[in-house]
Amino acid sequence: MPKPRNLLDLVNLRIVAYFETPSTAREAAKALGIPPATMYHRVKDLIRSHFLVIQRPRGWGLSVDAVYRSNVKQIEVELRKGTFSTRIELKDGEVREERIEA
Repeated sequence: MPKPRNLLDLVNLRIVAYFETPSTAREAAKALGIPPATMYHRVKDLIRSHFLVIQRPRGWGLSVDAVYRSNVKQIEVELRKGTFSTRIELKDGEVREERIEA
């Protein structure tokens, strides 16, 4: 699973925020101006990290895209005395904390 610091870039934060309202990756790519291939790659990583969840799987037979939603309740970022800390609270109750010393 990718470490939280690798997932907290501006693009991924925008993607997680966009999926507060359930949507497809195709719709998110168009709305955020991100190439579809990049969006699908990032969505895959965010699902693996439990930051996004699949609300409705891809349809069978028809060309129906999967619907995703954010699983992030809150993200806190702090920079203090050369230490960068993150605290990520997921909607399922999991809390992840990481501290990086400069």
